[in-house]
Amino acid sequence: MATNATVTNEPQLTGELRREGAMSTLRYYGFDQRDNTRSYVFQYRVAGEKARPIVVSAEIPMLVKHNVRIQDGPALCLRTLLLEISGLDLSQTGALRRVLTAEDLLAYLASRPAPPIKGKRFKRTDDDSREPSQ
Repeated sequence: MATNATVTNEPQLTGELRREGAMSTLRYYGFDQRDNTRSYVFQYRVAGEKARPIVVSAEIPMLVKHNVRIQDGPALCLRTLLLEISGLDLSQTGALRRVLTAEDLLAYLASRPAPPIKGKRFKRTDDDSREPSQ
């Protein structure tokens, strides 16, 4: 029987990486929304150290403009953080903050697989529907 099980409706997004020889993880913890800004909260953990919160903010109108679904926000932020974790200043106190840019959205969209190409549908003409005459 599990004693530390967690039930949540949120997807469990986690990224693992190596930094300075230590294994670390980024885990999505949820979001907060104020007006047109959604802030996604992640926990950065290194074994033996206290977890550090990282907050990534995204403007909803920018997501809409680039046709990024709001449900993709956590995956978009996690991908962005994993790409630049080595450049983050983890020595500062408090939560680290990052704002998504249009370039982040475009890079995310470019990294996704292309949607399948749908075949053309041909209209059936009256000539196609007739039985061949004998």
